[in-house]
Order: sequence, then C-alpha cells, then structure tokens
Amino acid sequence: MRYSLVYGGLSGAVAISVLVFSLAFNLPNHAHSLWFGYLVMLVALSLIFVGVKRYRDVECGGVVTFGRAFAFSLSTCSQWPVQSAQHTVALHAAGAPPIVVIGTTRDPATPLAWAQALARELDSGQLITRDGDGHTGFQRGNSCVDDAVEAWLIQGQAPKDDLHC
Repeated sequence: MRYSLVYGGLSGAVAISVLVFSLAFNLPNHAHSLWFGYLVMLVALSLIFVGVKRYRDVECGGVVTFGRAFAFSLSTCSQWPVQSAQHTVALHAAGAPPIVVIGTTRDPATPLAWAQALARELDSGQLITRDGDGHTGFQRGNSCVDDAVEAWLIQGQAPKDDLHC
C-alpha cells in the first residue's frame, strides 16, 4: 500500500504547507482566502485521486471495485508504524431489548458478513437480511424489510429470527 502512503503523504503535506504559509502571512483575513482554501483542497484531493488511479492501473490491472478502493483508502492507517494501545472488545449488550441489525447481500461498504457477525455478537441481536444492492436496507423498496423494521420501531414487535427478505 505504498501508493496510499506516498499520495496521502503528499496530500497532507500540501494541505499543511498551505496552512502554515497562510498563518505565517496572515492570509485568513485575505478577501480571496475562501477560494484559495477550495483550490488547496482540490489539489490535495486530486493527489488522493491520482494515488487511487495509480493503484488501480499498476496493482489491479486497470480495474478496481468500490470495495477495493475503499480498502485502499483505509490502508494508510493499517500500515502506520505506531500501533494503538486500544483494543476492540466484544459488545454483547446484555439485558438489552431486541437489537435489529439489517444486512444487505451486495452492500459495497458494509458486507453482509459484518451484519451477521454483529447480530451473533449481540445477546439480543435480530438479523434481517435484505437480498439487494446498495448500502443500507431500510426504506430501499423492500416491503418485507420495511414492515419488519416499522413493526419493531412502532409496535415493539421484534422480527422473526434470521428474517430473509
């Protein structure tokens, strides 16, 4: 993931350099500072775009899916040389009323496996699986999901275990 480090670093360096320069020369009071700020952000974000494009062309044979591009954007933190002392702990929510988790079979941002794992981890997790595309499952044109969620929210009626819609 050297591309994310190189282009992410360049993007950050551009933004920080301009910030330091503008503070040193008191540019925040300049009449055109808003447009200048937009220009700097455009340059910085363009460097990120170039990094993703280079990753696509060199590492992925010219094709990259949303999921791979998203994973690429997260890779900077995964390769960071300093490790956090914080660790993720299991969340069981013991004693909580039913907690409805909705997963979509072809969600490009949050895979169904994550929703399944969360529902299993929660003591009172109730999984609703929506067969469909896109991120999020509620109010996406599936009356089975919508009816189950609305019955839970309005009437307090939990959906059937492992409901598939």
